[in-house]
Amino acid sequence: TIQGGWFSNIISYFPEQLKNLYRKERNDGTGDVVIGTRIKRSTNSAGNSSTSIEEIGFMGVQNPQETEKWLQQLAQNTI
Repeated sequence: TIQGGWFSNIISYFPEQLKNLYRKERNDGTGDVVIGTRIKRSTNSAGNSSTSIEEIGFMGVQNPQETEKWLQQLAQNTI
């Protein structure tokens, strides 16, 4: 996965880390294939903090079923 901003963070995932992925589809056929989640904590200028769960994966893909299928095949081919 790649996160942009002032700096780019690139995180690699091994096939065995893809075992619990799931798909979310929209009415137009696009969707997300989520490979994991992480807790995101932030604090605003008033000092109030909040916590949210951020989904990590392939977001807004044209064919989420096909993407999910390829990732599942990759996960099954681990040594």
